[in-house]
Amino acid sequence: MSPPCERTAAGMTAAQPSVDVFVGGHSRAASEHLAAVVRGAADA
Repeated sequence: MSPPCERTAAGMTAAQPSVDVFVGGHSRAASEHLAAVVRGAADA
């Protein structure tokens, strides 16, 4: 589960009900984590 964060952009606030997990993409490790989340990996 993602840590809580503050949504300040109106678009993100509107999208929040449709978002299951917030993940970063700022590094290779973060991108690999994103891929695991998209695959539905149990360890993501």
